[in-house]
Amino acid sequence: MRAAMTDPITTRCVGDEPLPGYRLVAPLGRGGFGEVWRCVAPGGLQKAIKFVAEDDAARAEGRTPLKTEYEAFQRVKGIRHPFLLQLERVELIDGELLMVMELADCSLLNRFQDCRAAGRAGIPRTELLSYMVDAAEALDVLCTQHHLQHLDVKPANLFLLGGHVKVGDYGLVAHFERGGPNAGRLGRGLTPKYVAPEVLVNRVDPRSDQYTLALVYLELLTGSYPYDGTTAERVLHQHAHATPDVTAAPEGDRGPLSRALSKRPGERYPSCLDFVKALLTHYATGPGDTQPIGPPRARTLPAGRAASTLDVTAAAGEPAALGATRPTVPAALGLYGPTRLPTPAVGPGGGGFDLHRAFPGYKLAAELEHGARGKVVRATDPAGRPFRVRTVNLGHGSAAEIEGVLRSALSSHPRVHQSVSVPHPRCVAFAVPDDLTTLADRNRESAAAGTPPPRPELLALFATVAAALDDLHRRTGFAHGLLEPAAVVAQAGKVGLTGFGVGELLRRTRPELDWVSHDPYAAPEARKGEAVPASDQYSLALVALEALHAWAPAPRRPGSSSDHGVNFGGLRDYELAAVRKALAASPAARHATCAAFVAALGAAPAGRRTLDELRVVESSARLAGVPGPGREPPEPGALAEAILRLAPAATLGATATRQPDHRWSCRVPVFANAEMLRLKLDQFRADNGLSALTFGPDALVYRKPAGLGKPGAELTVELPAGSTWHAAELTVHARSVGGLDSAAKELPPAVTDLLERLRRAVHPAADRRRAPRRRADL
Repeated sequence: MRAAMTDPITTRCVGDEPLPGYRLVAPLGRGGFGEVWRCVAPGGLQKAIKFVAEDDAARAEGRTPLKTEYEAFQRVKGIRHPFLLQLERVELIDGELLMVMELADCSLLNRFQDCRAAGRAGIPRTELLSYMVDAAEALDVLCTQHHLQHLDVKPANLFLLGGHVKVGDYGLVAHFERGGPNAGRLGRGLTPKYVAPEVLVNRVDPRSDQYTLALVYLELLTGSYPYDGTTAERVLHQHAHATPDVTAAPEGDRGPLSRALSKRPGERYPSCLDFVKALLTHYATGPGDTQPIGPPRARTLPAGRAASTLDVTAAAGEPAALGATRPTVPAALGLYGPTRLPTPAVGPGGGGFDLHRAFPGYKLAAELEHGARGKVVRATDPAGRPFRVRTVNLGHGSAAEIEGVLRSALSSHPRVHQSVSVPHPRCVAFAVPDDLTTLADRNRESAAAGTPPPRPELLALFATVAAALDDLHRRTGFAHGLLEPAAVVAQAGKVGLTGFGVGELLRRTRPELDWVSHDPYAAPEARKGEAVPASDQYSLALVALEALHAWAPAPRRPGSSSDHGVNFGGLRDYELAAVRKALAASPAARHATCAAFVAALGAAPAGRRTLDELRVVESSARLAGVPGPGREPPEPGALAEAILRLAPAATLGATATRQPDHRWSCRVPVFANAEMLRLKLDQFRADNGLSALTFGPDALVYRKPAGLGKPGAELTVELPAGSTWHAAELTVHARSVGGLDSAAKELPPAVTDLLERLRRAVHPAADRRRAPRRRADL
């Protein structure tokens, strides 16, 4: 079973074969000219494949990204060099260019981010200089032997493979000979942050790449950039005219950097290698370097990268609560002393994993998926009980990095339903019973029935899960990290969790974040690879909202809103407060524990009913004092005052609900007569420059037209019947206008803003005096 790629901007799916024998495994990234996927090539080899599609707008101008990439490939396809990322195949299929290339471990951008996360300013100087030697050599080969300039040298295009750097992504490669094929097109596709001054005027020089290589070196070493522009236009202007600030670099590096960043190409070094040699010659010990750099080929491998052996020492201070590890852990893991890691074994399970070695007596039934989080197969144990077995390839992590996680995962816990095995030090297997009822199963049943389960039943389930998570956090110090309904066991007597430890193993051993960056349940920090115990509370809140039919999971793009698609109008006010705190962007702003969140979720206040309950059981007529059949009317003054006190607590955008006709509906409490309300609404229309339409005596339509680059909005206000009411509710229907997607799952900002303006316009708080009246004798 294949899984769709989580980014909605593409239709490609894991498991597709764009070329015969090339199966897509996971998305790696997307740029201005295309997207890149990891794939498995014939023979089981891991490759990268880049897709570049036709662009109608660019085609109208006479040049397309497809043609640009194809021309670049023609220039470099015959070049062979150990420090150039190898292009292996190119195909043009249905107006789309497909390029197959070798797969790197990561980019220098990933390595830089790792160093920043570890508290460093950047990549250590000794290590970085060895990478610069590789990159400079490759760029000089392009220049001197083939008269080409790369023109897109940046950290994301310098790839680490086997401890060496390879220059890749040749989409902008151009001849620098006068009248070459690059004339008149160099402005298209350039990265403003990494562009030489002469390239801005459509002139390519043999020393253009040296300028950008110097920018990359300074940024990766110090974390600073020599120009302070905050917009692309400002940075481009500074490339052409401003003096670069290199004071953040070690004193010995400033001279070579200033020369390489000269505005005039003729004042730079003759080649990129000459620039790097100058950095070596003018060596000055930088932060974190205590030894002078040796010969360039004497390389220091970055932490977590390829190495033939790893020495591991048993960690001290293991918590006693974790208990003894299971006998399935091999001595080669390093739990009992230094060791040399063996080669991974290959067996019937495929993909470098032997099911029989991990779980003796298990029989393979079917392969379910093979994605960024590992391979999942269905198997049966010796007694015939069904299991799902997930294998996690530990990638580039060292045994020392994952030893503590394995000790925790291998420990028994009454609320964790899984068996864990380590068949060899590069693979961990998790077996989960496939006959347990999960919350995902319960959600499907309730969706089919059209009603969520009773709230007390859900609260009892979440209280048990929250207590288990908090206990695991105390014992292990890390989060589940992949909490979702399928990982929550909801069977009576067996409520608990599965998959604990998978997320932490991936986080520590996978520098790429394709396994979590689009996870709809993951907290913002978890999608960046920084999961903490409070991250599970965020995920638990979304799991609870889904069970309450207040949220439906959808693929996340990085940086998306934390409450994307949540129907807060279906929550009571105390539930809303509990959920909003659990979904705070900062982990420190959330509840102290998962149990505290669940307690707040069920803490209904005693006494007077809340506004959300009034929406359900009280009609506008009753609030106005009109008696219902067989019932005494309530005191309208007290109820109206309660509404007016509670209404400002949340914006209308947060309480609006999406209707089948794609409009958003909400209710606005008012405390005025009909004549006063119409005056307020007329003032609201004038203040906001709206056009007004009237649909009968009881409905007004206000429209704000769309402008250049700005969407419009339309509000339909339904007035209460009659003219004698004093406390009532307005029903407001809202939608966007101006070409926006009417089926969007969240309220557009332009509509939200107009709704809030309407609430403030009709709310009586605006009419209240800020100070009491006082008598004055004038």
